[in-house]
Amino acid sequence: MLVAGGSRARSASTSSRRARKGTQHMATASTPTVVLVHGAFADASGFGGVIRELQSAGYPALAPPNPLRSLAFDAAAIAAFVAAIGGPVVLVGHSYGGAVITQASAGADNVTGLVYLAAFGLDEGESCANVQQPFPPSLLSSTSYPTSYDAPGAPQGPDLTSARSSSGKPSAPTYQSTSLRSCSPLSGPFRSPH
Repeated sequence: MLVAGGSRARSASTSSRRARKGTQHMATASTPTVVLVHGAFADASGFGGVIRELQSAGYPALAPPNPLRSLAFDAAAIAAFVAAIGGPVVLVGHSYGGAVITQASAGADNVTGLVYLAAFGLDEGESCANVQQPFPPSLLSSTSYPTSYDAPGAPQGPDLTSARSSSGKPSAPTYQSTSLRSCSPLSGPFRSPH
């Protein structure tokens, strides 16, 4: 299960076994709502199967859209979503969604756990770009380029477009790192979940 935290982890494990045996976990007022936050180049529909599994095991699960405009904007959107949930919340972030849940949880009193699912778990002052610097650049960073647009919450973009050759295949990598405003450094205050 994607539930984090001391006794809850044991409870989730037991619930998982019961679910496999055909017995459901009964949601209670203390059962956390699992909020799944997707990364860049994805949308919330990718969590459809996970949501069905969690709900069939008796856990409320939601996957709000991550606007993908900037880390601060995205974290504020997720924080507002979480604030509207009555009761405990476990935030689950995948990829860039990990950076978003870290920042979104800073002022959320109802967040009881953070789960990083192949995600960025950044410390204060780190960015998605600088934690990747010791490693060879990804194909994405070498074949994408920013394009500008004006949109609410994101004046002058950027949006990323993948460069493709005339054959429709990605262009040969140039190994130049692309700086994304959406992966800007985290800023505090941070707190540990309860």
